[in-house]
Amino acid sequence: MLLYPWRSRKLAMLVPVIVAITFAILYIEVFIATKHALLNGMPHNFNFGGGVLTPWKMRFPGVLQRIGVCYGVGATIALFAGWRTVLAAAVFFMTVYAALMLAAPFDNHTTGSLTKDDNLARRIDERVFRDHNYRSYPDPEGLLSTLPAIGSVLLGVFVGVGLRNPSLTPNEKAARLLAWGVITSILGVLLGWWLMPINKQIWTPSFTVFTAGMAMLGLGAVYYIADVRGRRAWALPFTIYGMNAILAFVLAGIAGRMLALVTIDQTPLLPYLYRNFFIPHFTPEVNASLAYAIMFVLAFLVIMSVLYVLRIFIKV
Repeated sequence: MLLYPWRSRKLAMLVPVIVAITFAILYIEVFIATKHALLNGMPHNFNFGGGVLTPWKMRFPGVLQRIGVCYGVGATIALFAGWRTVLAAAVFFMTVYAALMLAAPFDNHTTGSLTKDDNLARRIDERVFRDHNYRSYPDPEGLLSTLPAIGSVLLGVFVGVGLRNPSLTPNEKAARLLAWGVITSILGVLLGWWLMPINKQIWTPSFTVFTAGMAMLGLGAVYYIADVRGRRAWALPFTIYGMNAILAFVLAGIAGRMLALVTIDQTPLLPYLYRNFFIPHFTPEVNASLAYAIMFVLAFLVIMSVLYVLRIFIKV
């Protein structure tokens, strides 16, 4: 609504407000209706649906929310500080997180426990968000684990500062980035052995550092091949995806949900495809999973390629 080019500025401001108020009224009505149904005999295990259909379980954290928070904090630091402070801030956030996870007491929590069922990040999310649950784990984008996630952004800022250094030649930038990638990856492995294991679910410092190192290696290799050597033809599929990244992301999410909603012989489409196509043709089962992932990516590459040829690009 905000992006639509309204002729009237007042209308441009009024329409989103009306939509927001309408949504809020519907949200409250759904909440009252479902609570009324439960009080009048509806089984408590009845599947009302997700999101707005079960307001008491509404998930406020999420991937995009975390990206917003992390980039907000990281960009603020980057605007007012040099690379040394940026690097120090990344270390600070990860140190505070590790200290809390390993030493902070909390109700119904074994201090220092890092198990899936009992770690400080999980306990805090359960206390704050209560009935909200994210699949088999309360929330992989919860509150406490946002601290080292900010560290990931700051390490990216550190890399960006190096790539924009005008005193270095492109060859020197590539060499330095690859060297830093090796050192940082090794440091991440060592932190996983000494401090906390590499774990994305709770975004441990070792995970932050190790993935930053791997990203440096990947970026350094691509930068050397594409920008230093000028060999870019191989990157066309990535360019096609990148030009419509938001659309690909949204459509992939919709397709994933449709595969669970559409049924054949009372079986959701995804398990049906696995049982009747992927598993018979790809063994062991891990190869069937890999084959599905590759075909999913290629299918959307075809869709994005058509849009690329037609010069249709959806941007936010």
